[in-house]
Amino acid sequence: MDNMADESAVTIGFQIKEIRVSSFTINESLMNEDAEIGFGILLQHLFDSEHNEQIVQVEIEAGTSPEQAPMVVLHSACHYHLTGYQDWLQSQPEEHRIPGILPSGLATALNSISISTTRGVLFERLRGTSLQNVVLPIVDPSAFQPAG
Repeated sequence: MDNMADESAVTIGFQIKEIRVSSFTINESLMNEDAEIGFGILLQHLFDSEHNEQIVQVEIEAGTSPEQAPMVVLHSACHYHLTGYQDWLQSQPEEHRIPGILPSGLATALNSISISTTRGVLFERLRGTSLQNVVLPIVDPSAFQPAG
């Protein structure tokens, strides 16, 4: 979802409402102790206007190379209840009143929380497996750009 740079005086509050794991797969047979593991992360923002809810979907793949099947795939969604969002949206110029668009700072904050939450879910899901030392590194949440 596109993000707006316009920061108005209207404040948007948020609270995490739900965390869902829609899929998790692990293939321990692909583990190679000597191989460096890389991560692919995809974020997608969805907006549920009926419930004033922003949903950040996080898809993580971990593997040794993009050409090979991933060792781990995790898809999660963090649901956030927004307060003051409709007031903020109405304060925007008419051409920018697109439901789901967020101020860039808020989008970055939700990205950060969602990635960190998914990192914890991944850590917990890998505990006790041969991949338990695979930890998603810290990433810059502002590096994720809206799809155009």
